[in-house]
Amino acid sequence: MRAVVTHHVTGTTVTIAGQLDLATAAGLRGTLLNAVTDAVAAVTVDLAGVDHLGCAGIGALAEGRHHAAGRGIALRVRAAGPHLTRLFQLTDTADLLDPRPAPT
Repeated sequence: MRAVVTHHVTGTTVTIAGQLDLATAAGLRGTLLNAVTDAVAAVTVDLAGVDHLGCAGIGALAEGRHHAAGRGIALRVRAAGPHLTRLFQLTDTADLLDPRPAPT
C-alpha cells in the first residue's frame, strides 16, 4: 500500500494505491487517524489506485470514518470503482462509507 496525504484549503485528500488487506490495514489506519487529526474540514479517501481490498482494509476505513465523525469531520470515500462499490455492498458497509465514483 502507498498513501499520499495532500492538504487543501477545503480539506485533506488521502490517495491510496496498492493492496489494502491484513498486511497493510495498520498502516492505513494510522494514515487515516493522522489525516483526520490534522484536518480542518473534510477528509477524502481516494481509492482509484486500490487493486485489492480485504476485510481488514474495510475495517480500517470504517475506523477512520468513526474517528472523523467523533471530531465532527466528514470522511468521504471516493473513486471507488464498481468492484469496490460492490464489495462495500456485500459487506454491508456501503451506507457507512458512502463510496462514490470519481468525479467526471
